Amino acid sequence: MSKSSDQKETQNIEALKKSRGQLSVGVQKEEQSTTYPIMPSTQSSYSTYSGPSTFSSSSGIENEDYSSNSGSDPKFDENTESYSEYFCSLKYNEFFCHTDHSFLIDNFNFHGISEYFKYYEKAVEIIRDQDSQKEENFTKKQYKAIDKEVEFLYGILHARFIVTQRGLEAMREKYLNKEFGVCPRTFCNSFPVLPIGFSDTPSQSKMKIFCPQCKKVYYPPHDYNDIDSAFFGSTFPNLFINTFPELIKNIQKKDYKPKMFGFDIHPSFNWYYKLNLQELEKNEKTLNENK
Repeated sequence: MSKSSDQKETQNIEALKKSRGQLSVGVQKEEQSTTYPIMPSTQSSYSTYSGPSTFSSSSGIENEDYSSNSGSDPKFDENTESYSEYFCSLKYNEFFCHTDHSFLIDNFNFHGISEYFKYYEKAVEIIRDQDSQKEENFTKKQYKAIDKEVEFLYGILHARFIVTQRGLEAMREKYLNKEFGVCPRTFCNSFPVLPIGFSDTPSQSKMKIFCPQCKKVYYPPHDYNDIDSAFFGSTFPNLFINTFPELIKNIQKKDYKPKMFGFDIHPSFNWYYKLNLQELEKNEKTLNENK
């Protein structure tokens, strides 16, 4: 091979290396200059739920971090609003309705509940929006305990108020606006639900939601899982339905019908039918025992 040919081949190789180097640099520059859209942070718009505060729509489970997640909650100003209005405006208290002042100043409605409270008299004063003229020397820790007891007291009184005529009317408005949510069952087609308590005794169970259409009881959304059952009681949903039967008079319950290859399954081979039959027999037995 001639010398000139070797030089020419060497020049071609160097030129190829140079072009590859320029291409690599170009790609790196392009990668460096590429920008990606930054997703907006949801932290500024939504608070991470870490559980309700003690007795604020709760059964008494304290969460020290709750205050940092509920910064939008208003502060109670006794000069401009009632305690009832303040309580109902708190986050996660949407299920509660405003309790009439006339109900709160009636001593009869407080019967039998003082045993649950250490600072009962002070809690009653706050609930009734009454300014105490006594000199009070409560510590910061005691004031914190009083705040919790006031919220707990309101919850118990709320259960008593919503079974009165005024209370039922207030809850009816919330029901029509679907403020309690809707049934999670597909065939109920977003039928509005009612809060229900399995126990009238505080701190015994948690509130659930009841669908008048399918007559099933469900867990509420996560943010409301800690509401005490006694804040709504076992009487309310049944009394509500009997008071306003027109709200559910046109209910047509629809159930799932299993099919195979587009055809209905014969009851003799229908496992779903057998399960429903067992449930009906169980419910009938329960009704007979309660008679």
